[in-house]
Amino acid sequence: MDEKLQHAWHTADQPFAGNTLHLADLVPLDRLSLLLSAVVSALRRTHETASLLRLADWHEHDGYVTSAHSITWQELEVIASSAAALYEQRPGDDFVRLGFYETTGAFFLRVWVLDEDDDRDSYPGKWGNLDLSASEALLQIVAASVPSEKLLLSPAKKYFDERFSG
Repeated sequence: MDEKLQHAWHTADQPFAGNTLHLADLVPLDRLSLLLSAVVSALRRTHETASLLRLADWHEHDGYVTSAHSITWQELEVIASSAAALYEQRPGDDFVRLGFYETTGAFFLRVWVLDEDDDRDSYPGKWGNLDLSASEALLQIVAASVPSEKLLLSPAKKYFDERFSG
């Protein structure tokens, strides 16, 4: 997280005032790419004019506070467009996620891409997962747009509290 997101997390402000929609487990990267594309498409439909930021989210690694930089919807769509594009964007450190958020806090989307064969016994090949923190209304729109996949819903503040490794 960056300072703005970390403050919002500590104070349970948006996007952490709502819930987090997340996958029940890791999925193969080609499947994750399809799911991420559907999520990004739904977010873009509801926030077409939003300003977006991208960061490396170290929340579950060591809690390091990082900096964010601007990203366009088109750039985000390219990242989500294929398993290969998604794999190339991975931060390369354990438990560090790609993070994308809308500047007013409407949503925080995180994607985790493991290194290939990182857990060869349980997850051979390329795997990952994602989560999205936002208001209940936005999460309903997104969930309805995602191809059939087991999605879980958790209170966002609690979800992030339980995953903090700082």
